[in-house]
Amino acid sequence: MMIAERKFFKPKKPARVLSILEAIEDNPRISQSALARKAGVSAARLTRNWV
Repeated sequence: MMIAERKFFKPKKPARVLSILEAIEDNPRISQSALARKAGVSAARLTRNWV
């Protein structure tokens, strides 16, 4: 489930974490900015909240 593809969907943190983990599983070498796009957050927010 890619969160960025949803238009009227406001995911909670567990859904964002799942999206991030799925993206890492698909591509272990994915960049921080690509992860942020897939999770629907900024790269800075991704780092601050999940790393």
